[in-house]
Amino acid sequence: MNPRTTKLPFVSLSDLGEDHTPNFMIDGWKLTPEQKQHWLDKTIKQRTDNLGKVVEVSEEYGTIPIWSDESTSAYTVRATVWDDVNNRPKIIVVGEYYNDLGDRFTCWGVDASPEVLKKFDAWSAARSAAIALQKAMDSAVERLHRLGEVKTSCIATVSKGRKHPIGIVGKVLWIGTNQYGAVAMLALSDRKDQSGRYKDIIYVPHDNLTRLLSPDEEEEKRELNDRIANLESEKNCLTV
Repeated sequence: MNPRTTKLPFVSLSDLGEDHTPNFMIDGWKLTPEQKQHWLDKTIKQRTDNLGKVVEVSEEYGTIPIWSDESTSAYTVRATVWDDVNNRPKIIVVGEYYNDLGDRFTCWGVDASPEVLKKFDAWSAARSAAIALQKAMDSAVERLHRLGEVKTSCIATVSKGRKHPIGIVGKVLWIGTNQYGAVAMLALSDRKDQSGRYKDIIYVPHDNLTRLLSPDEEEEKRELNDRIANLESEKNCLTV
């Protein structure tokens, strides 16, 4: 067993007794003898139920709620135990200790067999791979979204609506808002007046426009869709 997985003093389950019960609840109230015994019985049962299953123990200092409108600073100890039924780890809170009461300890240490630790390591590696694949997918999806985004200077076509003919094409000069929402100013030709302003312009609801891609952008779009599909397939092959 590796008991030194947190900075807390370690007490073995066989040595766990009344002297190790906390004197105060997390909200600072002093425990009665009955509450101390209940805490001891609960701790012993929880630890006994998970003997040989603990793969990791961690301690974290932070804020935890004690009432609906009140919180306090405390140490929270969590044990990661292997669940053979679901073939994955689960995390359970095994202790919450008020930071300055001086009665903190743990009876939790890594006690899983090499076989169980090997399962946990394999699951952790698969999970890390899945996270990496998801990040790559998110990046590709974001790029795909930007590629199709109707923005200033792009070429767009009217793809829906009743005011303007479907299929009309123009260059987006400006995007803003009016009382109906986002709207774009579209130049239908390069004709300009003496002051340099475009002559043939229309205003189209932003949602009624679809961006037209260049041949290079169309190729990038196909590559991104293929990449997303491949990443999704890889991720589905992982057991997490």
